[in-house]
Amino acid sequence: MKRFSYALPLAVALATMMTLPAQSQIQRGCAATIHILPDTSNFTPVTPTTVIARIDARGVCKNKTRANDCRRAAAATAKRCISDLWAARWSHEIPLSCRSKSGGRNGADLQWDGILPNLPHGYDSVKDRMEYYVCCSSNANNGKHSIRIALGITGDKGCGGGRDKKQYHVFENNYGVNCQALRAGGLCGN
Repeated sequence: MKRFSYALPLAVALATMMTLPAQSQIQRGCAATIHILPDTSNFTPVTPTTVIARIDARGVCKNKTRANDCRRAAAATAKRCISDLWAARWSHEIPLSCRSKSGGRNGADLQWDGILPNLPHGYDSVKDRMEYYVCCSSNANNGKHSIRIALGITGDKGCGGGRDKKQYHVFENNYGVNCQALRAGGLCGN
């Protein structure tokens, strides 16, 4: 009988320890934006830098003393998202790396700026969104344009810059946009 009385408290203690959350892990994040920047003088964006999407990126690390490791992981997650999004631009779909933030713990969540429901390849087409902003704004013309696409990352130290400083990563230079052909194809609803 004595053997049973020791085993029960030990089993309860072990079960309690196994259900406790891992208290040593923390989460930190960076905010990222995808921008269209003019590459030549023949295109003036709607604003000096047109934001087409926002990315909420999160990283997990061991503890508060390693918070910048969390932010570096979050910045890397945002960069992976935009790289994969750009690589998949012809499929017109959002890659898993841009919608991988599960349970608010780790990964990235892409949110489009603006409602553009009538894009030729659907609402989630980054290619159509970029071309729409270049060719369909009130100050666009029917010519050919060259643009740059950049990722801007803000956040605390570890995200790239210092606190609240935006750091730009240009990931595509000289992307050619033929507005005359795109407008004829119905991009702007004409």
